[in-house]
Amino acid sequence: MKKPTQKIRQEDKHVGNIIRQRRKSLSLSQSALARRCGVSFQQLQKFENGMEKIGASSLCDIAKALSVQPGYFFSGLGFECPHNALKSLPETTMVSNMRRMSPIAMRALLNISQTIVDTQQSAANEIESIRKQEQFNSECE
Repeated sequence: MKKPTQKIRQEDKHVGNIIRQRRKSLSLSQSALARRCGVSFQQLQKFENGMEKIGASSLCDIAKALSVQPGYFFSGLGFECPHNALKSLPETTMVSNMRRMSPIAMRALLNISQTIVDTQQSAANEIESIRKQEQFNSECE
C-alpha cells in the first residue's frame, strides 16, 4: 500500500535548517549524524531539507546526538521554550564544549565565568552610583 503524501510545511523546513546549522557547528557530516541517530544518510538529508516530517522519536534522537533539548529546533517559530531549554547556539556550543572538558578544566571555566558575571555586575552598580551622584550634584547647584 502506498504511503499518503504528507504536505511539508514551513515549520518542517525551519526544523531541518536548525538541525543542519547545529550539525555544521559541531563539524559533523550528515553520515556521522545519521549513524548517531540510527537513520540513513538519505533520511537525514530529507529531514534537513524539510522534505520529510520528523517524528517525535527521531527528533529526540537527533537532539540527543547534537547535545540540545528537542525544543531547541523550534526556536524562532514563536513558541516559548521552557526556562531550562538551551535557546541559542552559543549556549549549546558552551554546553557541548563543557561536556568534553576534564573536571578540573570545567571548574576553572566556571570560576572564570563567575568572575566575569561578578565584575560585570560590580561595574553596572558603580556606573549607576556615579549617575545618581551626578544627578544629585546637578540638582544641588
